[in-house]
Amino acid sequence: MTRGGTYLGTAGAVLTRARLERYRRYGLLLEAQEEALDGGDLERFRWLADEAERLRSETDPVDDSGELSSAEKAEARAVLEAALERGVRIRERLREMRAAAASDVRDIRRRGPQARRYVRGEGTPPAGPSKLDVRS
Repeated sequence: MTRGGTYLGTAGAVLTRARLERYRRYGLLLEAQEEALDGGDLERFRWLADEAERLRSETDPVDDSGELSSAEKAEARAVLEAALERGVRIRERLREMRAAAASDVRDIRRRGPQARRYVRGEGTPPAGPSKLDVRS
């Protein structure tokens, strides 16, 4: 959550109600993004990521059009901390998905030669979940 090297939630920064609303929307976008990822809706996940990035880039690091109450500042901090934690979970989930996909690709490549021999009628079916007899 940096812009120009300035952390948006640093102590002493002047927060505004408009910025607090942007923080809330950003948190909701990340929440929806995590739900889309968990549900396997990668198109929606990507759209939400673009929207969150757009909102983040539009949020000025300093906006002195009005100050927040202590309760609003506490809410802003909580919203940002929750968004940060959600972002960490999303990145971890993406790392897990990439690792699983890479493992699947390696497995397919490993079984490729055996599958080609089987199709030519020269071998036994390749190991794996498929029970399809492609030679008959």
